[in-house]
Amino acid sequence: MRDHPAKPRPRAGQAVGGAEESTPWWAGGTLGVGAAGLTLAGRPVADLAAQHGTPSYLYDAARVRGAVAGLRAALAPFAQARIYYAIKANHFGPLLDLLQSAGIGIDACSPREVRLAQEGGVTDISVTASSLSPTDIAALAQARVHVNFDYVPALRRYAEFVPRGTGVGLRVDAGLQAGYGERTSYGAGKLGLAPEDVLPAAKAAEDAGLVIDTLHTHLGWGLRAEDESAFRNALATVAHLAGQLPAVTTINVGGGLGGRFRACRRK
Repeated sequence: MRDHPAKPRPRAGQAVGGAEESTPWWAGGTLGVGAAGLTLAGRPVADLAAQHGTPSYLYDAARVRGAVAGLRAALAPFAQARIYYAIKANHFGPLLDLLQSAGIGIDACSPREVRLAQEGGVTDISVTASSLSPTDIAALAQARVHVNFDYVPALRRYAEFVPRGTGVGLRVDAGLQAGYGERTSYGAGKLGLAPEDVLPAAKAAEDAGLVIDTLHTHLGWGLRAEDESAFRNALATVAHLAGQLPAVTTINVGGGLGGRFRACRRK
């Protein structure tokens, strides 16, 4: 039995058996590959690395605008819809400026993130946070941003700092998990009020002088086409609760959209 050395795997675009390999599955939009190697917005990444040094993060405004346009198209059937960007994902200043110019609001989860957004001129800010300290609660009240809570004592403390009739939201745990895996799934007891605890929490908020105008749910990070059933079930749970709270005008839906990291997977 003779050993044969393993053949090297061909690179994208490399000739294989006399034929040029087809375009890689991950290429598309402004991300491409060719004779110059990997390209972004038509510019060779190797040239950009040589110009700016490494490590470097490369952004393409056209690709960001395309993602925003895709989301808006998906939400077009709804009479009213608003898109918020989770600033915890990336608070690079030029990226935030680009999103703000596109009419995108900011989703924050801490007073520091609120401050970053406000320093950038953003006024439409939605906050959803857990385990807030008394200092955090006071800072959010002073910032005058909309906050979604999942803890009744935090609601009551917040009411001490804001005028009666201030609108707030409740974070609902619909009891479902979705996304890339258990570590990135926020449902099923991790964060939020269980459905049976939502109405009592709303009553506590009312007694404290607050108005529940929003219900929020966040299933997890990495939502893909295969998570549609869980996503719909979660929305049905939240819609049922909203029907019992006449002041609710907004359903706030969180969760990172999944990417395609393997050829065999869908987004």
